[in-house]
Amino acid sequence: MALTPGLERVGAPSAIAASVVAAPIVEEFSKGMGVVAIFVFARREFNGVVDGIVYAGIVAIGFAFVEDILYLARSYEVSANRGWSLSLSCAASSHRLRTRCSPCASA
Repeated sequence: MALTPGLERVGAPSAIAASVVAAPIVEEFSKGMGVVAIFVFARREFNGVVDGIVYAGIVAIGFAFVEDILYLARSYEVSANRGWSLSLSCAASSHRLRTRCSPCASA
């Protein structure tokens, strides 16, 4: 059973493994590299550990914002072939769930 359209080629067991194992590793590594990039290019702004924690939080919130937008676009794309009103309804539901029920869930 495929989880989303497009995963039929991959198959459910490997899709689940990719979403449970690979995705978090890539996401957290990307967030860490964001903090490292800030440290390398704006070293004068790092005055202590607390600055690093604050910058990590900012990177994480930015990542969560982009991820919410991508999920919103994906929900609209998946439901677009079912009709205009349903696609807007699905996109609105996705927006409510991602931004109101779990803000910064991936931060």
